[in-house]
Amino acid sequence: MRKKKEASETIQVFARVRPLLVSEADQFPEKDVKDIRAVEISSDKEICLKRGRQEYSCPLDGVFGPVNKQEDVFSALHDVVDSVIEGVNATIFAYGQTGTGKTYTMVGRHPDARGTPAAVEDVEPDEGSVFGVIPRAVQRLFDILRQKGTFRMHCTFLEVYNENVYDLIAHHSGIGEKGGHAHSLGIRGAMSSGLPEVMGLTKIGVESPEFLLDLINKCNEIRSIRSTEYNDRSNRSHTILQLILEQEGEGKKGKVKIISKLSLVDLAGSEKWKRSHAKGADDKRIAEMTKINQSLTTLGRCISALADGTSHIPYRESKLTRILQDSLGGNCRTVFIVAISPSIANAEETYSTLRFADRAKQVMVHAVVNEVDTADVTVTQRMRYEREIERLKKLLAQARRESTIAEGDEKEGAALSKPPAPSSHRDTKKPAGQAYRTRVPGPVGSTRQSSRSSLARTSKTEELLRRQVTLLKQSQQNYEAEIDRMKGLLKSKKPGNTRVMKEHLSTLEQENAALRGALEAAEAMVEKERKAREKMRAAIRNALQKQQQAANGGEMSASMPRPLSTMHEGDEEEEAARTRSAEVRASSDGEEGEERRISSAGTQRRWWRRRGRPERR
Repeated sequence: MRKKKEASETIQVFARVRPLLVSEADQFPEKDVKDIRAVEISSDKEICLKRGRQEYSCPLDGVFGPVNKQEDVFSALHDVVDSVIEGVNATIFAYGQTGTGKTYTMVGRHPDARGTPAAVEDVEPDEGSVFGVIPRAVQRLFDILRQKGTFRMHCTFLEVYNENVYDLIAHHSGIGEKGGHAHSLGIRGAMSSGLPEVMGLTKIGVESPEFLLDLINKCNEIRSIRSTEYNDRSNRSHTILQLILEQEGEGKKGKVKIISKLSLVDLAGSEKWKRSHAKGADDKRIAEMTKINQSLTTLGRCISALADGTSHIPYRESKLTRILQDSLGGNCRTVFIVAISPSIANAEETYSTLRFADRAKQVMVHAVVNEVDTADVTVTQRMRYEREIERLKKLLAQARRESTIAEGDEKEGAALSKPPAPSSHRDTKKPAGQAYRTRVPGPVGSTRQSSRSSLARTSKTEELLRRQVTLLKQSQQNYEAEIDRMKGLLKSKKPGNTRVMKEHLSTLEQENAALRGALEAAEAMVEKERKAREKMRAAIRNALQKQQQAANGGEMSASMPRPLSTMHEGDEEEEAARTRSAEVRASSDGEEGEERRISSAGTQRRWWRRRGRPERR
């Protein structure tokens, strides 16, 4: 992928202040409304917060008050959406305390909502309140792209609930199990770019805004929602909708493909644990709050680290920041919409939100236009091929390393099998009455140790390969089971999105075919390693036999070591002792030969005392 037209800018931050609710004013019956309101909009780009006797001013890229409508908010963001059409990645976040209107801003008013909560001030009804940033962005993308010409768009939709990642499209389409949270997806670094990607996430082609908006609404229905003291439909998970756009353009070498991505993130709201605990919250809700606050805290730490320019960014401490790593400090235009409550009861949470906004404005991002030279490969195929190519490269590199080890061990065994050169010390004259001792060309112990280490390396390599084959077989069985289940769902004609099922089935079959090829390659490497091990055993066995013949003066000893193929590790010490005993017997000749065999003075004295003779000095 080639990148050009690099542009650096800071993260844009907008604030949206919702109306003061009657329920919030009722908490302070003795105060006036102006005393209950802690937030004031100083200008269209500055907001002021009153904390007791202190005031905190925060300059932003834009501030929207209760009188602003959904269209006003999107009008400040449409240039970011338009940059996706130009080939630049973009991300829009909704951040803030729970109950401040994040989902209302991103998605719009829910059709089944009981109505807008009563507000203290009179606010003109918004006829377009059902259309938030997401539906407006989708509609704008299609309106512009249809005028430009050919394009392709793919969509993914996931949620992060209790630090687990779930595929909303798969669950809605009947691919996932009932309950929505049966299969948690893993995250790994992409081979091509090094950025994190969610494994097994469903990607579906999109051809019309109506189809996409209907899919988004149905997926939002199965999102994790709980009724809280702030609202009846409080989201307890972070959702990430990603639209991957592929277009054709002109490059220096002709036609190229321009690939860009729009990420729309609706974060769960932060919440005080003590307040909910005082209301008698159950363990499940407390666990939800803990995980939500943990991921938001990690997001704040990442923003602070990026603003300070530190070398370590704690992306991996949360699934949310891990998935959105490129959106925070990489190749992406990023916008935060911070939702704020004006009540003094939430002044501390509002202060934390504004501090986060101030830090986010200091983060520098570098957005570029992404061009792909392979114009004949679609987005989905390119990503799949890159992953498969990198995986096969790793298998090939591993096979080469193991083959190098096996060849080195084979050469070592061949060297041991060469006949030893005759010893020159046989021509040396010896005193009369003394026998010549046959010199062993090489230490048998060292040969045996080298052989044992060579065989250990070969056996270890073969064991690793066998484990890899086992894992590949298990993965293939899982793929085949999932393929059979998908075929059964298609034949049963149960309610669900047939188009999504067929695309998912096609993807599974392609990945299963690639997995089958890897399994055959791994089995071939296991067989090759087995043959190399047997060849090495034969070479080492021949080397030991020839050394034993040289030690016995050319005659085969009755105590020749057994073949290594029938020898256990526990018998090696016994074989070594028998070999040393054979050497001693070969070098002995009568009592004088026995005396020469004794090497230490202490052993000599004990030998003479047993025979009742005076010690030799």
